[in-house]
Amino acid sequence: MKITAVLQDSMPAFDMLPAVYPTDFPQEKGSFKPFMHTRLAAVAGVGLYVNHAVFENPDLIPIQRDEGDIFQNCCASFSLDPFPQASRYYINVTCDIYGGFLATLCDGAEIVDDLTREICADFTPLTQGGYNEIGVYWGCTFLLSERLFERLYGAHQLDETTVMKGNLYICCQNPKMAHFGTVSPVEERENPSVYRTDGFCDIEFLRL
Repeated sequence: MKITAVLQDSMPAFDMLPAVYPTDFPQEKGSFKPFMHTRLAAVAGVGLYVNHAVFENPDLIPIQRDEGDIFQNCCASFSLDPFPQASRYYINVTCDIYGGFLATLCDGAEIVDDLTREICADFTPLTQGGYNEIGVYWGCTFLLSERLFERLYGAHQLDETTVMKGNLYICCQNPKMAHFGTVSPVEERENPSVYRTDGFCDIEFLRL
């Protein structure tokens, strides 16, 4: 299993890029599985852009937003160890259907630091949402900047030879519509947490 990211010279047109999407739903009991596709694009000197688009079943979305726990809402989550040879710490960024945004530096299941303000200062996350014939859709685009990578992981290069590690998740821990899906299958099948590394796969870069 591997995830493909694209090298670009400028801000990407995400609709033109290859997408990855969850196919493993270890805890899903119903016939409906939320759909998410994610596109990753690295721009030299800028960093790694992440673009999520998510489709949900409107009948299952809780009406009231949970302000205290983002994981009680419908979420798209991305974990990334950009330079595993330099550090075991990885970055997790979780976005929710209401525009919530949480970014952390992690070590295994442990949260080491809150990166939310730092990441938002580099690039204000872009959100979208609405309804169409499929149902409710929403999305988020954010940037993991070169400046952040250098601060956390030191000097590095980002080109066709770069191989990162990570995984993508679609999740909600609200009992009314609990679900958990991954792009790369996880080993601990009953664990719904995104703070984990068992399932990390290679993220390779190509230039279109």
